[in-house]
Amino acid sequence: MTAKGTVLITGGSRGIGAATVRLAAKRGYTVCFSYRSNTRAAEQLVQEVEATGCHALGVQSDVGDGDAARVDRLATPKQIAEPIMWLLSDEARYIAGEILLVSGGR
Repeated sequence: MTAKGTVLITGGSRGIGAATVRLAAKRGYTVCFSYRSNTRAAEQLVQEVEATGCHALGVQSDVGDGDAARVDRLATPKQIAEPIMWLLSDEARYIAGEILLVSGGR
């Protein structure tokens, strides 16, 4: 399936966030979502989305914890987007259902 585009959702592993992930996938978008701690729920959601023929990527991070997200330098939006876009592209299709741990560069 060729995606309409890519959607990035913070807090996407449960509740409204998970519903938004499912809706975006149902509408044909590639989905990248963050989750704080529930790896099992994130893995299940990735599998659910992948079963529909869409790509999904769950990234573990606590977007509410400024210290956890702190790095020695700030990346540009392009630097952040490039690896995500590659992972969500057809070029990375062999990496289906993977969950990446984001440590904030520590």
